[in-house]
Amino acid sequence: MKIITLFTALLLGAASLVAQDPIIIVIPSDPYCDETGCYGHPDPPTDCDETGCKYNLAVSNKTSVTIGKAAHGLDGPAIGIQVYVGGVLQPEFSHTDSINQSTYAVTVSWPQSFSGNVKLGGLFPSNSSSSEDFKPAIDGSPYPNQLKICPGCNKTNAVAVRAVNGVRYVGMGAVVYTHVLGAGYSALRAYVEGNKLVFGLNGPSSGWGSFTGSCAGANCKVSHNIASFPSGAVQLATCDLANGQIMACTDNRPW
Repeated sequence: MKIITLFTALLLGAASLVAQDPIIIVIPSDPYCDETGCYGHPDPPTDCDETGCKYNLAVSNKTSVTIGKAAHGLDGPAIGIQVYVGGVLQPEFSHTDSINQSTYAVTVSWPQSFSGNVKLGGLFPSNSSSSEDFKPAIDGSPYPNQLKICPGCNKTNAVAVRAVNGVRYVGMGAVVYTHVLGAGYSALRAYVEGNKLVFGLNGPSSGWGSFTGSCAGANCKVSHNIASFPSGAVQLATCDLANGQIMACTDNRPW
């Protein structure tokens, strides 16, 4: 399975639990670490950073590594895999990986000698069915200037798990867009594309008719001149903007 880090709420997944299925993970704004360790596995070596908690293996001059269940502590085949060099997440094509469906051993290989880190994320083996899963909601005070995605999600008892086009998305907290500036009328689109939760504004970032905003989380982003959803994007919401406020939203979730 692959793992692509997204935004600061959590997402993780693949539609079927077989090796090489993609996983997308969106991490909570507060890293999922506590006195029990990461994902409830206190014994294996773990890592807690801006992308949450994972088993973390330092690799030096290797072309292949295999990490067994006894090392990573993850009791199942739904394991997300990330590869880092110098703290920078590497693209999926930089390596190959596989997960033994019986022993849960993870093997990662590179075309040439590799030095860096391999991080393994936790398990979400089934889908949920709540109407709150990745729901878009308008918020803000004293006027409606925020769009929240998955506001009802939390890591304690309301984890959202949804499969779309062979990828499972897991939400463990809200991701928030805040509208900062923009006169006149425009549209805001929320969607997942590649490894980002994107808030797309139908207008330029500067000059006449510009619109600006921000999103909470290192792996969400705001884009401009987005007049329609990009091909292949997972559509979440389309909202009307008017004079600096978010007036109304259409729920575009595909389930």
